Amino acid sequence: MNKTTLPDTPMFNRSCFYRSPKNSSKVTTGLFKELVSGTHPDTFVIFTLREDAEGLTNNTTGKPLSSFPDLYRKYCKADPTEYAFAIAVFGEWTIWADLAKEKRIKPFVDRLREEVQIIVKSEALLAITSEMVNNGKSAFSAAKLLLEKNIINDLVNPEPKQEASTMTPTQKRKAKLVMEKDAEMNERAVDLLTEDAARLNLRIVR
Repeated sequence: MNKTTLPDTPMFNRSCFYRSPKNSSKVTTGLFKELVSGTHPDTFVIFTLREDAEGLTNNTTGKPLSSFPDLYRKYCKADPTEYAFAIAVFGEWTIWADLAKEKRIKPFVDRLREEVQIIVKSEALLAITSEMVNNGKSAFSAAKLLLEKNIINDLVNPEPKQEASTMTPTQKRKAKLVMEKDAEMNERAVDLLTEDAARLNLRIVR
C-alpha cells in the first residue's frame, strides 16, 4: 500500500471549522458548496463534493475550493483508519469525527468509505496475485484463507468489535447486515482469486 506523506501543517486553519473565535459552534454542512443553506452566505465553504474542483471558488472570499472526495481518497487509500486524513486536512481527529456523523454529510462519507475499502482490497488482491506468480500454490492458499476468514477486512476496517451480549436488538440487526455485506465482498474477492489461480494453473489447497 502506498504511503502518503503528511504535510507539516494542516491544509486548513482550525478557525475554518468554527463560527466564532471562542470555538463554541462547529461548522458542518456550511463547509460544502453543495450543502450550504441558500439563506446563509458561503463564508465558510472550503469543499466541493464534486470530483473536480477546478475553477470552483468561494463566492464570498474568492478562495479556490478543494474536492472533498479527492482529498479523502488521497489519504484514506494509504490509511483507511482516516486518522492521517483528519490530521492532514482538519488538524485534529475530533473535528473530522464530528463532521463525519452529521446527518447530511454522512451518506457521502459512507459511500467514500465503501469505495476506499474496495480500492484497498483490490490493491491487496493485485499484490497477492503478484505473490502467487512468484511463489505459486502456497501463496494462493494463504491469500484465499485471509479472505475467507475475513482477516483482510479486519485490516481494512479495524473498528473495535462489540460483544453481541451487550448489543441492543437494533445494533444486532445492523451488525448482521455489515457482516453479510463483508462476506459478499470477500466472496467476490475469492472468486477473482480463483479465476486468477485457474489462469495461472495453480491448484487450490484446502
